This record gives sequence, C-alpha cells and structure tokens, in this order.
Amino acid sequence: MKNWLATIIIAGIAIVVIAVGAGVLITLAYGIGWVLMQFLPFSPFEATALSLVALGLTSVLAWRIIRMLGDTEILESDAEVDFTGELDERSVPPRSWHRVRGRLSRRQK
Repeated sequence: MKNWLATIIIAGIAIVVIAVGAGVLITLAYGIGWVLMQFLPFSPFEATALSLVALGLTSVLAWRIIRMLGDTEILESDAEVDFTGELDERSVPPRSWHRVRGRLSRRQK
C-alpha cells in the first residue's frame, strides 16, 4: 500500500512540475509575442506561436552548444594518449586482449 501511495505522490509531483514548466514557457512566449505585436502586424495567436517556435529552436541550439562545451574534458584526455602504432593496455580495453604464445594481442573479430 505504501508503494502505491508513494508512486501516486511522485506521479502527482511530476505532473505539477510539467504543468508549471509549460505554463512558464507559454507565459514567456506570450510576453515575447506581445513585444512582437507592438512592432509588427501580428495577431496575439500568431505572435505567441512564432515566439514559442523561436524559444524551442533557441533552447535546442543552446543545449547543443552546452553539450559541445561540456565534452572538452573527454577530448583533452583522449588527446594526451600518444599512438605509436602498437597496441597497448591504454589504447584498447582489457576485454579485447587475450594471450597468444605468451604475448598480449588484440582479438580479431
């Protein structure tokens, strides 16, 4: 019984958070649309729809830029590994290695 109650409470909180987020997004889009209506001949619906699309595209662009800048640590750590032409433990995961005549070699697929 406690699990069901916890699940219902968590689902209710998730629905409230999504509803509040959507409300803030629509209010922001309406505000930007109102500014557009002051300068351009748009109806309130057209201005709100246009600004909502622009907000969506801007957020996707911002998300991609943030992810691109966030991966710089991975790129820097990969750049530090020098490749000399021979495979060693640093360049190939250990599960890809097996012993052949006493030497480590890479598994062939």
